[in-house]
Amino acid sequence: MTDCICASPRGKESTSYKLLCRVKPGKDVLCFPDAAPSGDTAIIAFPLYFDGVPAKTLGSLSKLPEKTKKIYAICNCGYYDARATAPAFSVLNAFCARTGRTFEGGVGIGAGPLSSMYPHLPAALHPHKKTFEAIRDLSYCAEHSLPFGVRYFEPRIPRALYLRTLNGAFRLRAKRFRP
Repeated sequence: MTDCICASPRGKESTSYKLLCRVKPGKDVLCFPDAAPSGDTAIIAFPLYFDGVPAKTLGSLSKLPEKTKKIYAICNCGYYDARATAPAFSVLNAFCARTGRTFEGGVGIGAGPLSSMYPHLPAALHPHKKTFEAIRDLSYCAEHSLPFGVRYFEPRIPRALYLRTLNGAFRLRAKRFRP
């Protein structure tokens, strides 16, 4: 059995949670630290914090049951370049080696916040279409205990447009909190 685990400190409000829900509709998504995984395989979604895995996430991973032997990962970052997630996969791979688990692969997502900005947009039209397809492939590999490797994806929009969109969303949020 495969458990989908959101390991973001923001829990159900996070992009990581929304990615798991979009890709695995109808499947329960567990959230750390309240998660009680029971399967032998885990798909763990988390954000990139300072070029690594959040400390809270690593602490929670150490509480995985012994029978969870195969780990797959989804790491999203706010940077446009998805390769910025590579150090986080290295940390996760080292964690798995140290604890007797196997890191089977993951999906590194650049411009992660964009993946949850348009929840009602069909996947075929979404800027992260290829990312969603890769996560579905990762899920298939996890269900069938197949190796996946690490793959990186950016959205199908120019970097400048992504930055303009993100800055506009940031300004709107900042105006709401103005005294």
